Amino acid sequence: MDAWESKWPESLSAITRTVDIIANEIFINDIHRCLAYNHLSGKREIKLKYSYPREPLGGGGFEVSTKDIQRAINLGYLDADYFFET
Repeated sequence: MDAWESKWPESLSAITRTVDIIANEIFINDIHRCLAYNHLSGKREIKLKYSYPREPLGGGGFEVSTKDIQRAINLGYLDADYFFET
């Protein structure tokens, strides 16, 4: 039982990091598909504008606290203000 307990934090950390990487790759793939579509002749151009946090939100894919959520919301408001000003 001790061996399992000592390995669990590393396993959970690896799973969390994997989820973060997959989510980021999906985001990047969606942007690339949009840009590729814009290069097709005869198609209406899609104007691409995206917002992203300029600083780490904290936690991980599965590690979330009330404080992390409130901080992410506040940063989201700041990012949205910046997004619509530009």
